[in-house]
Amino acid sequence: MTVYVVTNSRTVRASFAAIDRSRTYTVEYAAVKDLGETLRRAATVPESFVYMDAGGMDQPTLRRRLRRLENERPYRFGVIDHQGRVCDVAELFHSTAADYLGKSMLAAGITTARLRRVVEYEPALPARPADAHVPEHERHRFTPSGSDWTEVEDGKVYTFLMVYAGLDQAGDLRRKSSEGFLAALRRSFSGMLERAFAEYAARVWMWKEDEGLLLMPFDGRGMDAVIPALRLVLNRTVINAEEFSQFGELSWRLALHLGNTTYRSSGRTGAIVSESVNFLFHLGSRFVEPGGLAVTGPCHALVPEGIRPLLNHCGLFESVQVYTLRERM
Repeated sequence: MTVYVVTNSRTVRASFAAIDRSRTYTVEYAAVKDLGETLRRAATVPESFVYMDAGGMDQPTLRRRLRRLENERPYRFGVIDHQGRVCDVAELFHSTAADYLGKSMLAAGITTARLRRVVEYEPALPARPADAHVPEHERHRFTPSGSDWTEVEDGKVYTFLMVYAGLDQAGDLRRKSSEGFLAALRRSFSGMLERAFAEYAARVWMWKEDEGLLLMPFDGRGMDAVIPALRLVLNRTVINAEEFSQFGELSWRLALHLGNTTYRSSGRTGAIVSESVNFLFHLGSRFVEPGGLAVTGPCHALVPEGIRPLLNHCGLFESVQVYTLRERM
């Protein structure tokens, strides 16, 4: 594991001497002025941990940097405070810090045993009230639908990877465009989505004017389909030029969820009652920002390790944990 220590102090560096000698950890040091670059580098290293030295910072700067750490690295950062700049240590832990190193701890030196406890720390989620809604994915076991469509039978319940896709500013488009223009745009958009996820046997399954759901078989293993979703968000300018030049500048939002539903072939889905389907339409239309990408907790646990640092935890939506793509890459 790589531990990034952002400090200008040689004394602080000396406190990490035992970690430096360890075969378990690699320590990389950076100056405080390079905090932003260090965070970007750490985001590309799975399971990395960052210590930030608060020394020399005024309170507004410290709070601003702590907010960034909270947003980008919940429970994957610690604060070094050899100058006593932190007024309320408990507040750090309320803001998802995993460690605090004050003067006495720095003087004693950081041991590998202590660091192991810190980096392995995962807070327990608070108990759900007895009358609270329990999400569908917590009530039912996954019923994998396979690696392709060959074993999927009409009328049976399976777990699928569901992708919500919605065009932004849809109301403006409808007011300013003819029905023929809108129909052509929707065909182009849904076709682009199917091609983007073709490697994962995606099918456009439901469509409601300017938003819809794609289904992909889920074999109970990984979640590599998040990669084309990232490409669709990050490469939007290129996609607009290649796919939608006749329609003007378009923006879209995406959301990925693992959910259970009765399978019916496209065009026969009107009578389907599925909590997962309803939830995903709500998430995409009410929660995801224009141009954004959201991944729910069931998906996040299975995405490739190199992708997870790109996703920030954003709390609960309808009792489901949600992660969204970081604004700064």
